[in-house]
Amino acid sequence: MHRPHLKIQYFLKSEMNELYVTHSLRSFAMSTISVFMPIFLLKKEFSFLAVILYFAFNTFFGTIFMYAGLKLASKKGVKHVITVSMPILIAFFLLLYNFDYLLLHFNRYLVLFFVSGIIAFSGGLYFAGFHVDFAKCSSKEKVDSQVGIVNALSMVFSIIGPFFGALVISIFSFEVLFIIIILVLFVAIIPLFFSEEVSEPFEFKLKKSFSRKSIKKNYVFFAEGMRDYAARIFWPFLLFFLAINLKSIGGIFTLSNALLALFTFYVGKKMNDGNRHRIMNFGAWIHSLSLVVRTLLKTASTIAITQGFGAISFSMINIPFHSVLYSNSKKKGIAYTIFSREIFLHTGRLVMTLLAIALFFILKDPKTVLIISIIIGAIFTFFMIQIQEESE
Repeated sequence: MHRPHLKIQYFLKSEMNELYVTHSLRSFAMSTISVFMPIFLLKKEFSFLAVILYFAFNTFFGTIFMYAGLKLASKKGVKHVITVSMPILIAFFLLLYNFDYLLLHFNRYLVLFFVSGIIAFSGGLYFAGFHVDFAKCSSKEKVDSQVGIVNALSMVFSIIGPFFGALVISIFSFEVLFIIIILVLFVAIIPLFFSEEVSEPFEFKLKKSFSRKSIKKNYVFFAEGMRDYAARIFWPFLLFFLAINLKSIGGIFTLSNALLALFTFYVGKKMNDGNRHRIMNFGAWIHSLSLVVRTLLKTASTIAITQGFGAISFSMINIPFHSVLYSNSKKKGIAYTIFSREIFLHTGRLVMTLLAIALFFILKDPKTVLIISIIIGAIFTFFMIQIQEESE
């Protein structure tokens, strides 16, 4: 009887499989710390305002480095860009590992500024390569299911990430977690050497991106950025101010990631051109409501249940939203469409951080600032679902 050859080259024979593996491992590594990054900075005696500034720096640098990534991808290829981003990400975690030393020998805010720039540099390069690679390798007929698969797989790998990270931090330290993350990232680089290089031409004019027509088309990505920081950054930040312990925070995000992975795969399978916007509309109502309600809760159990509904409903928004994005990129130019999205996405994130800073100067209470910011992010969820598929 013929036995299958279970070699990595066989498993990674398609561009999409290679992308799945690298993205999943990177997602796991990042999921172990992303929820706790504000807490890490607070424990290093940075103020609430300084932590918000860290994310503001990150969003500002993100657009610049995304542009650099797309230019590099057009000349050297997307695999080069993704590969280069990984050692830079490893350098970021080495800096965090030596954070106390840096704070002792250099200006605290200079260190914060530099570290934020390094993670933005890595992220800009990585997502420039990732989005171009995915858009080029996905098929027009299967884009819904492929978006579902790549998101579901990354979420499956990320299910245990927050809880695992919380355990390591609680039992050992942040520094031990950083070493584990670095080892995982080294493994994530390996699949990139088993597929062929692809490239995509990239030309960009800033004036064109901020024309009235462009703003009308791309404001949905501004809304995406506002919602993203509300749910991904400010919400776990608020949990810390609600005195929810690290293990409970990790458990809450592990549960929500599990539900998100399950329903992401399901929605990707069931969605088609005829039901995309109906699914998004329903998901937006549930998701925005869950964001508002969870700010009013006090116990880990009720928060976990509400966040679970938020995760399920977010899959109903995220899959059709990105399906339309990748479909449009094939019609209007992959690199240009992706960078236009990134400009508005990062602008939304930056406005959210600046809004939080302004609210803090007015209200002086971090908890109230975070609650108001999350509710604003919930409102902007409804603007995301206005995304439209463009004609050829």
